[in-house]
Amino acid sequence: MVDKNFMKQHVHRCLLYEFQKKSTTTVAMKNICEVYPDAVKDHKCQLWFKRFKDVNCDIFDKSCSGREPTLNDNLLTETAISDPHQNTRDLAQKFNVSRSTSHEHLKQIGQTYKEGIWVPHLRTGHNIPSSAAVF
Repeated sequence: MVDKNFMKQHVHRCLLYEFQKKSTTTVAMKNICEVYPDAVKDHKCQLWFKRFKDVNCDIFDKSCSGREPTLNDNLLTETAISDPHQNTRDLAQKFNVSRSTSHEHLKQIGQTYKEGIWVPHLRTGHNIPSSAAVF
């Protein structure tokens, strides 16, 4: 199965290609949908073509919010590593953000709270052997 984000980026690349060929949005949608049915609607084509026309050829979606991040992920990582026993409430108070914000940022940087400490969520070469020894 194809990754959804990969597919979105691929369709955006196809739209950029069609834009650079000087196709209309309707033609671009028709050409893309011949290969990938229901991959894009005319309104989305129009939005992307407008974006390309405004000299923004970045094929990645913009963040939905125009707000700057309220929490520095590097500082959060350092804090979580220096004292892994802190919970999201403690971290939220320390950084003056909501608990859910601290939790979301910890998830984004790959940390998960297990057995009272913050640990890397992804299994790496460093933590695979120790988890294999448990079984």
